[in-house]
Amino acid sequence: MKFKLHTTFILLILLFVNLSLISPLSANASQGDVDYSVRAIIPDNQIDHLKSYFDLKMQPGQKQKLQLEVMNSGYKEAKIEMHVTFATTNNNGLIDYKQTDKTQADKSLKIPLTDIAKTPNQEIVIPAGKTKLVNINITMPKEKFDGVILGSIHFVKKVDENKVSDKKESNGVKINNQYAYVVGIKLTETQTDVLPDLHLIAIKPTLVNYRTAVVANIQNSEAAILTDLTIDAKIYKQGSNKVLHSTKRDDLSMAPNSNFDYA
Repeated sequence: MKFKLHTTFILLILLFVNLSLISPLSANASQGDVDYSVRAIIPDNQIDHLKSYFDLKMQPGQKQKLQLEVMNSGYKEAKIEMHVTFATTNNNGLIDYKQTDKTQADKSLKIPLTDIAKTPNQEIVIPAGKTKLVNINITMPKEKFDGVILGSIHFVKKVDENKVSDKKESNGVKINNQYAYVVGIKLTETQTDVLPDLHLIAIKPTLVNYRTAVVANIQNSEAAILTDLTIDAKIYKQGSNKVLHSTKRDDLSMAPNSNFDYA
């Protein structure tokens, strides 16, 4: 009996250009496969108007409506799912913009973007060749804070699994390619410098890709973005100076108030 594995790959077309939070993927290479686009309408309180994502100077208690333009350049009606996410750090040591479940947040994260940014609709329908404006309603906490609130608005076209046209089958594996847009939101209130603060939370044995490994859980407990992080890890036998295993990685990054497992 032959079993088939159904796998979905999502390519994130990241609009954090020049932010140096992560390495953005080029949208040009895959643009022919994407029949919709997203553009942030930059408001007056944008810190740098050359940026294509929201980088906003806010006030305590401020309410603001952010707008994005979603264009359906295809020949059929499109259903686009959208949701707010908060930034985390994935186990590759990169800032990630997919998390929506507050229970998965680091304990030091007091104000996830998902608490203060709401969208009236989680699904929008756009006729062929048309453009629709979508709103994100921001309500800042009343108490002033120093540092950064970081997250995104995530857009992905809803796929009818019974009518997917771009499925490829090879050796019993079905692949459904989807493309998502992630528009970043970075909110600050003050110019007070907040420095990252790193903590080694735990060291434990585990399995990584079905192989035995030792992971170190590293936390950034402050509301600050950390870039250019280098980790040089060595494992010794107790009482010996001989290195049993070692690994060194450069150019890592961490989201504010996040943690990750370094293997």
